[in-house]
Amino acid sequence: MKFFSKEGQEAPAGTRTANIESDSLTKQNSTADESHGEGTVKGSPLAYEEINKDVTIVSDNSIVNGELDVKGALVIFGRIDGKVRCDADVLVAPAGRVNGEVLALNLQVGGRIDGNVECGTLHIHKTGKLYGQTATDTFVIDAGGFFEGQSGRRTTDNVTQLKRSAS
Repeated sequence: MKFFSKEGQEAPAGTRTANIESDSLTKQNSTADESHGEGTVKGSPLAYEEINKDVTIVSDNSIVNGELDVKGALVIFGRIDGKVRCDADVLVAPAGRVNGEVLALNLQVGGRIDGNVECGTLHIHKTGKLYGQTATDTFVIDAGGFFEGQSGRRTTDNVTQLKRSAS
């Protein structure tokens, strides 16, 4: 995904936020084909069709309380207090925090999780911390990463089904 500054210049690599003024996202300032959801945001070269609609982002200053059930990838920069269920990949960014159970296809931890985890591949990065029990197929901890708890391999007895029936 590419990000652009207010001036329309492509942001440098590693930038994770776009500086788009909130008024530029209003319906009157956009040119959109309502039937297809296509168009561009006035003042920004980012087209609606370029936005990955299968990613949910919990932003820096956001706090989610309760159960979060996500279809598609989830990126956490803020905090979630409660159970997280995601049928795709979850990334907890270095400033991100989860206080509760996490059930995901794959999980990358750069922030902190206090709770039990079940996933295919669990990767704790050098800035990541996990306190709790894990049930995984693959478990990777980078140098500097931290894990305190109990880990085990997923089996047919302890695996939770992530598959959802087609809607």
